[in-house]
Amino acid sequence: MVCDSNINNMTKAEPEAETEAETTEETRRVWRSCCMECDRQVVQFIVKTIFAGSILGFACIMIATDADPTNSPLLSWYTSMIGLVAGSYIEQGTSMQGRKQNE
Repeated sequence: MVCDSNINNMTKAEPEAETEAETTEETRRVWRSCCMECDRQVVQFIVKTIFAGSILGFACIMIATDADPTNSPLLSWYTSMIGLVAGSYIEQGTSMQGRKQNE
């Protein structure tokens, strides 16, 4: 009799585990605050795009306003910032393509 009740408890626990796993996956994809719900990937993309745009804008303005680009020691630093931003977007695209192929 004891074995039967343990088997019944085990079968009842399995559906709860599935719903708990689904709930955990849902909370990873959706960020909730007191007044809104946001998709995690969208928020990360928007923040990264704003940050990268501000870096690109700053670097381009500094390169454009440089009076003597041949003697400026910071010119290579500004161009490397542009390369850093471009490289991070290229890396992001290739890593996402790898994930899609794995699925």
